[in-house]
Amino acid sequence: MTQPSVSQQIQLLEKLGAKLLIRTNKYVQLTKAGEIVYLHAKEITGLYKRMFTLVDDLMGKPNGLLKIGASYTFGEYVLQHVLANLKNKYPDVIPSVQIGNTIDIAQAVLNQQIDVGIVEGEVFHHNLYLKTVSTDEKYLAAGSNGKLATFKKITNEQFEQATWIVRESGSGTREVTEKLFQILKIRPTNLMEFGRTQHIKEEVEAGLEIT
Repeated sequence: MTQPSVSQQIQLLEKLGAKLLIRTNKYVQLTKAGEIVYLHAKEITGLYKRMFTLVDDLMGKPNGLLKIGASYTFGEYVLQHVLANLKNKYPDVIPSVQIGNTIDIAQAVLNQQIDVGIVEGEVFHHNLYLKTVSTDEKYLAAGSNGKLATFKKITNEQFEQATWIVRESGSGTREVTEKLFQILKIRPTNLMEFGRTQHIKEEVEAGLEIT
């Protein structure tokens, strides 16, 4: 659109009765009213696109862009198999993938940036539809050449004093780890955070203690 056309559209929107933009010689930014209009406009355009998608699905011809978000562990180890099956079944659907931790992916769904998010952590929000699609098991792991591997039995005190290699806050895996600490009634102080599961595996293999 040309600049006059953009200005005209903004003037029409401002007939709502509020100034939407603050303009200076250096910048243009949204007012509080502008932020509200912007968020609702994104919701409206998202619903508009979804309407066409649902009609196409009803006619038996799913197609177009599907924006998928996945938390790191699922995105790195499982999602590629899901996408392969999706492509075989619906060749006209074009997947676009965003990877982040559980909180980031949930927020992206809320902001209409992606169509669906697949996460391991628990998420609660009245604007999110949640469905369990699979279950998983978690195991404690220690490096075979580390100190803990020499013990036949590990006490809670030793668990507490150990160096734990953990995911960052906001990760579903970190959430499960924190629940484990509660079950064991321990509060470890030696925590090392990594943003990727693969890095954690490598650190434990190298001799750092437990994950």
